Amino acid sequence: MKAARPFTEPLTATGAPRREPAVATPLTPASRRVARTPRVLVVHEDPLLALGAFSALMSAPDVRAFLDGSDAFACSSEAIDVVVADLAHGLGLATTPKVQRGTALRDARVLVLESAAREHNVRKAFGAGVFGYALSSAGLAELSEAVAMVSRGARYVSPALAGQVAESLMREALSPREAEVLALIAEGHCNKVIARQLGITVGTVKVHVKAIMSKLDATSRTHALSIAIERGLA
Repeated sequence: MKAARPFTEPLTATGAPRREPAVATPLTPASRRVARTPRVLVVHEDPLLALGAFSALMSAPDVRAFLDGSDAFACSSEAIDVVVADLAHGLGLATTPKVQRGTALRDARVLVLESAAREHNVRKAFGAGVFGYALSSAGLAELSEAVAMVSRGARYVSPALAGQVAESLMREALSPREAEVLALIAEGHCNKVIARQLGITVGTVKVHVKAIMSKLDATSRTHALSIAIERGLA
C-alpha cells in the first residue's frame, strides 16, 4: 500500500502536486557588476600616462571610462567598478575601508598601472588588496582584458610580470624588520649605527642580517645588497 501523501503538499484537480510558480532571483550587486559594461576610473600621478590609458579605454567597445578630475566624472552618479591607478593611489584606495570611500568608489577594485614593476612593489600591492598589476607598455587588448578580469573579481598580472611574480611567491619574504635593516645596509650603515637607529642591540641586528642573507641566498652583505637591488627590494 502506498503511503498517504502529506497534507502539507496541496493537490491540483487532477491529483498532481501543485507547484509554486518560479520566481526570478534578483540580481545581487556582484551579478549586476558582471552583467553591465565595466565603469573604469583612471587616476594616475603621471598625466601623460593617465591620458594615454584613458584614451585607450575610451576606444574599447566594452568599457565606459572616466578620467579623474574631469567634468564627466564629477557629474556622473555611476558606481565605478575598476580604478586604474599608479601604485601610490592604488594602495591608498585598496587600504581604505569601503565605508570611507564614498558612494562612487565603494565597490571599486584596483588595477595598478606602472611603467616598471619591482618585486617588492608587486607583492606589496597584492598584499594590500589590489586586484591587478599591469605595465604601461600593455596594448589596448591587454589593458581591456585586465579591466574585464578585475571587474569580475579575478586577479590579473601582466604576462611580462607573471614569471617574476611566480618566482617571488616561491621565495620566503623578508619580515618588516628585516626590510628595515636591509634599507639601512643599502644606505651604507654599519651594524652599530643600524642598532642605534632602530633601537635594538647589535646582536639583534646581526641576527637580522643573517636571516636576510639566508633568505636571499647571499654569501655576504655586499652580495645580499646586490641581489636585493636586482629584485627591487632595496
